[in-house]
Amino acid sequence: MNIVHFTYGRVNPVSANGVNYVILNLSRALRSAGHDVRVVSFSRKDTTPTTLDRDGLPVEVYPDPMSGSLRGLTAIVERLETLRRRGELDVLHLHLAWHIHKVPIVRWALRSGVPYTVTTHCGYTQDRIAHHGWRKKLALATWETWTLNNASAVHVICKEEATDLRRLGVSAPLFQIYNGVDVESLPTQLDEMSLKRELSLPRDAVVGAFVGRLAPEKNVDGLVRALGLLRQRGHHDVHFALIGPYDQPTHDLLSSIARADDTVDRLHLLGARYGRAKYEALVGADFYVHPAWSDVVSIAVLEALALGLPTVVTRTSYVSYLYNTGAFVMAEPYPQELALGIAALLSRRSDWAQLGETSRQLIMSEFSWNAIAQRMADAYAALAEGRPPVQASSIEDR
Repeated sequence: MNIVHFTYGRVNPVSANGVNYVILNLSRALRSAGHDVRVVSFSRKDTTPTTLDRDGLPVEVYPDPMSGSLRGLTAIVERLETLRRRGELDVLHLHLAWHIHKVPIVRWALRSGVPYTVTTHCGYTQDRIAHHGWRKKLALATWETWTLNNASAVHVICKEEATDLRRLGVSAPLFQIYNGVDVESLPTQLDEMSLKRELSLPRDAVVGAFVGRLAPEKNVDGLVRALGLLRQRGHHDVHFALIGPYDQPTHDLLSSIARADDTVDRLHLLGARYGRAKYEALVGADFYVHPAWSDVVSIAVLEALALGLPTVVTRTSYVSYLYNTGAFVMAEPYPQELALGIAALLSRRSDWAQLGETSRQLIMSEFSWNAIAQRMADAYAALAEGRPPVQASSIEDR
């Protein structure tokens, strides 16, 4: 199969952008299985076409049309047409929620008979549409729903996303395949005490971790409020380490909440960390919390489970269909419910070893990128043959 991913940016592997992680790891697994994969992208950082090598994956980057020139857009259409004529393009895979740039690409695909699919990446949940609401409602009324409905099929990462799309009037065929985690690349021999040493905490301090952008949809302010509620309920030894990039307004907001709740010495904003430094911070924590208002079984959650961390995940992170695996504790995204979920996890410390083993087994059996790539390759084959993909079997159906 010849697959072209179309996205935005330079697909930087050292980034907080989860879409980059997905494209890179899915492409690597597909290439290992013998498929030809390349990425075509727009970027504001490039004024001329550039080809980057991302660990053997070619990423062709063109100037962003929003920077004042349509040359990049014209060049992408010409490049895709060249690949089609050479027989080197079977399926076009879009990863661009809300970007208007994709419209000429979609028009070309429809004209040329090239099947395309769209991965939604949790871009169409109600809370994310409410953010910049009028702009997104305008996009839905003009190009966004049109792009989705003309797709050969739309790829949703979780079943709950399908409901979001149907509510918006999306009528295209849908198929569900989860994201994966790069189990083979997780570092070993990590120092489990490095985080507590860095924070000058005693060995018996209890540290919860979160990894991701400290952004509104991640509900980190709710998590910090939950820390105050835990303190009120007698959990004075609990600390939170938030690992990820943030801006000054977010820093000020979280700090003000911590001051009001008298938890300044319990809240640790560590900033962005990548690679071994991120994983060392993770294994240095005692448990993981994912408080998001909306997400699609986050990569960070999968990595925490792969590392065997006892984990609390909000139901709105779209994990409901995995709950019966017994790999995590589920909670609602409100501070009171987050605090209750964390307290429930803390009360089960004798079960943490078993929770960790269950979560590791789940990841190894269902969420390795090789398994995900095989399901996606089957979907691509169906699209190339002009039929919607058969729903891939998944853990919740067994």
